[in-house]
Amino acid sequence: MNRLGLMSRLRRQHESDLIFYRSAHQMWRNRVLHWILIPVECWSLFLVAYVLLPPWLPFLVATLLGFIAWWIAENPTVGCACLVFHLFVIGSCTVTIQNLTTWEALTVASIGWIFAWALQVGVGHWLWEKNDPNVAHIASVSWLAMCQSVLIAWSS
Repeated sequence: MNRLGLMSRLRRQHESDLIFYRSAHQMWRNRVLHWILIPVECWSLFLVAYVLLPPWLPFLVATLLGFIAWWIAENPTVGCACLVFHLFVIGSCTVTIQNLTTWEALTVASIGWIFAWALQVGVGHWLWEKNDPNVAHIASVSWLAMCQSVLIAWSS
């Protein structure tokens, strides 16, 4: 398969993922909550990766995810913002691990991830929307949506 065919398939999958995401995020305040907290969750996971893996690996993954978001976004501005966000993740995680011990960095990442999840699920879904998050239906969530959660949230 050539690159254009792959990008076309990724764009179609992204469009399908957006429809599924929007079905569970009907309220504007839940969408805003996710718009803010999904990047916190993403940053926390990358911080763990920077602590536990060779630094070149999360750097490579963040860069690739940023460029894929830019290529598949229906709105070029949102795609560019996601690319910039992933570049920010690279820089901020690098600075964070240089200034904190391993355990401090893992603690910061854990607190960020737990905080983001608790607010998104507990407040956004259970309290406001009265539904389960999309990941509760993991068989319906694509690998692309999991990797591009910032793009999905920011596109909604």
